[in-house]
Amino acid sequence: MGLPNFQFETILDGLPSSDRDATQDVSVLNDPVRKNCLAPFLELLAKLNSSPHVPTVTCIISNGVMSSAIKAAELLGILEV
Repeated sequence: MGLPNFQFETILDGLPSSDRDATQDVSVLNDPVRKNCLAPFLELLAKLNSSPHVPTVTCIISNGVMSSAIKAAELLGILEV
């Protein structure tokens, strides 16, 4: 069943690829995500919004850890929840 038109996209989290266990400790993950994800997230939004194959992004759903998503929504005038 599922949602046939739903897909995930990924962005870099800023963690070194050599540290495979870094994501096991949330406190270690928070700082790089907060500091490094805005630019890759803005690039992803630009890619999605310029694609003729997907609708324009009109809402961003995020949580407190992804403060870069909130900032991106503010910069682009997109609804954020």
